[in-house]
Amino acid sequence: MSNTTTVAKFREKLSTWLDSTSEGPVFINRGEERFALMNEDTYRDLQQKVADLQTSLISALESKETSTPSNFDDMLSKLEQYKRKEA
Repeated sequence: MSNTTTVAKFREKLSTWLDSTSEGPVFINRGEERFALMNEDTYRDLQQKVADLQTSLISALESKETSTPSNFDDMLSKLEQYKRKEA
């Protein structure tokens, strides 16, 4: 489970919060806004997952334009399986 803190508490224990990012993101409440602090590896993993999903979606859309409806349904099914695997 992730951690949540306020800006003032975050400043008081900066090194502790930075260390805790190895376990998961730290969410910081600042008025109406929320920020997420995470370690670089987690951030890069998220970026890669987003890029992979974008590539899959583009491929599925391109496939829809050139394939029969059943082939498109197969691509969407594969995309759903990928999403479940990553969750």
